Amino acid sequence: MVADFLPEELELPLGWSEDSISEIYQRFFNDFVNEKIMYSGKPVNVSMKKGPMDMLNVFWHIITKEDKKRGERLVDFARLKRVFWIKEIILNADHPDVLNWEYEEKPGKIRVYLWVQERDYVVVLEKKPNSYFLVTAYNVEGESTRRRLRKKYEKSQKNNRP
Repeated sequence: MVADFLPEELELPLGWSEDSISEIYQRFFNDFVNEKIMYSGKPVNVSMKKGPMDMLNVFWHIITKEDKKRGERLVDFARLKRVFWIKEIILNADHPDVLNWEYEEKPGKIRVYLWVQERDYVVVLEKKPNSYFLVTAYNVEGESTRRRLRKKYEKSQKNNRP
């Protein structure tokens, strides 16, 4: 099985509520704030900036998707179901099923991409001097997104050759 370290997707009850999301948020908060996940020997931090429902902004960003017609971010159940994949992907970044690379987005801004291609999911971290910050994680939807990620990966490989 591909990426056998990943937990099952969450089963979300019909008629989910803010309480359901609050329970998921508490586990996410515990994983990233109380426990301190490590990547490449350094802690993975999250911004403590609060967003909707008094939850960390990064959590809200991860579980929502922009609805351009409405001009707001709405809960995306496909993202919410996979939110606990983030920790496992970071902890298993060296697993053969995780495509793992650094990419300089602009001078001095290096991001780490952890992409489980077979499961169409990517985690993005930003490299800091003594840590990493969780930027986002999302389902890879559509061939244009896959092409964009592949181009970043290929460019990073060219830049890292001796």
